[in-house]
Amino acid sequence: MDEEEVYNTTQQTTELTGLSKDTLRYYEKIGVLKHIVRDINNYRKYAKRDIDWLILVKHLRAIRMFF
Repeated sequence: MDEEEVYNTTQQTTELTGLSKDTLRYYEKIGVLKHIVRDINNYRKYAKRDIDWLILVKHLRAIRMFF
């Protein structure tokens, strides 16, 4: 049986990644972050894979290997 994927709110994602809401939106706008799920109220929902990717991007930026 497949487990249902757990999603995080924008607030939870900012807390887990240390990135601002504006940065999350910007990354989505320029294509760094793709296919963000939206709920019935059109709020963004971030999966674990999204958060893992954001953390990797943050580390890559810190060592100047990503834009």
